[in-house]
Amino acid sequence: NSIHENQWMLCTCSRWARKIFSRWLESRAFQAKEDRVKILLIGGGLIGRERLDALKLISTNFSLDIDITVVDSNQETLSFVKEKYNCTCASKITDLTSNSYDWVFVSTPHSEAVDLIIESYQIAKNILVEKPLGRNLEECNMIIDNKPQNVNLYVGLNYRFYRGINQ
Repeated sequence: NSIHENQWMLCTCSRWARKIFSRWLESRAFQAKEDRVKILLIGGGLIGRERLDALKLISTNFSLDIDITVVDSNQETLSFVKEKYNCTCASKITDLTSNSYDWVFVSTPHSEAVDLIIESYQIAKNILVEKPLGRNLEECNMIIDNKPQNVNLYVGLNYRFYRGINQ
């Protein structure tokens, strides 16, 4: 099956993340059995766990080798995530042993996201952040002005995929 044929069966959460991630896989003529996708998930709370569930399902459905690292400042959250998802965990981005990720998913409260996005520019090729990009124009400009040319920044607006909104 192609990636598009499998999109609807992946999971019920995060349609925009699946869509962008699926397009990325297709665009790089992904060789699932030979490549390993390195993903950093910043924020292991409710939304972060939805992303983890989606990534695990994508990994299974496409036989992808996905290496997931989760960063969260809450030790209880990290313990839960490590036990449930069997992934590498760290308290801060500076604690990471790797400095290169194919994707960074920022799933944190908006008050924390700006600094984490800018910090992620140094280690990511693609960054996916929950909407809004910033809480005000100043934060949006800071994120955009600091973005390197070689990093793709995506902002998720998942409501556009709900049938009631599309009609």
